[in-house]
Amino acid sequence: MPLRRSSIVLGVIGAVLIISALLVELVAVPVLTRLPGSLDVTLHYAGTSSRLNAQAVQSGDSAHVFLQDVPTTIDRHIKAVSTTAHTAVVTDDTNLSVAGTTSSESHTYALDRKSLRTVLPPIGTAAEPSTGCLAVAFPLKPKANNSYTVYDASTQQCFPVTYVGKDSRGDRSVYAYTATMTGAINEQSLLRTLPPALPKQTLAALAPQLPEPVRAKMVASLAQLPDPVPLAYAAQTTLNVWADRKTGLPIDETLHQQVTVGVDVAGQQVDVMPSST
Repeated sequence: MPLRRSSIVLGVIGAVLIISALLVELVAVPVLTRLPGSLDVTLHYAGTSSRLNAQAVQSGDSAHVFLQDVPTTIDRHIKAVSTTAHTAVVTDDTNLSVAGTTSSESHTYALDRKSLRTVLPPIGTAAEPSTGCLAVAFPLKPKANNSYTVYDASTQQCFPVTYVGKDSRGDRSVYAYTATMTGAINEQSLLRTLPPALPKQTLAALAPQLPEPVRAKMVASLAQLPDPVPLAYAAQTTLNVWADRKTGLPIDETLHQQVTVGVDVAGQQVDVMPSST
């Protein structure tokens, strides 16, 4: 890839990505009894984001650290690669494009074909470490209540989903749901692409560009930290879904994820640099 994933994940503030294509070809078919083995759809998200300029960070150019309103798109390809009577193995591949520069990631889920909740994968199949959560879509004829949880790949945790109410999108009747997911980033493939540390000089150069509360914390912490300074990463994601009342498929979504870079000061986590994808 022409640009390291870290320069994207370490860099986006306030991204709001909205699906731009409806799943007409699947929504229009009769209601199914279970997830089909032929599942193969692509979701398109588009929006803008503001991010850290990786080149400016590396060179110490503090005046150009933040880039604002960068065009951002996501293509998410969901495909059933194998099925048994009760379980489907589904790949979830994402291509992220920021100002024309792309990166990608891939996840594999084992799903119950009726409930669409994650289950233990078939023997010999590697899948995300999740059971009992929704990872791809809501089930057929979803419930209008708070009984669901959703899997967040970044933190590798399940979080509760809140039912918002009835709505419509286009000519489809939908249920609206929302979920907020917060925690330390545990996805190892993602962590391997992120810098584990930064020199004190680089953090000091970033300080004038940060909001006052964050700047004060970082400046106060620097003297207590080793050089280079070890970094820790946490993510907060807010997901809003408008799911078809019959098929459970997402007719519309908004996604906002913020990644925060922090340091450990005397056993206490101090957030020093907000960012997101």
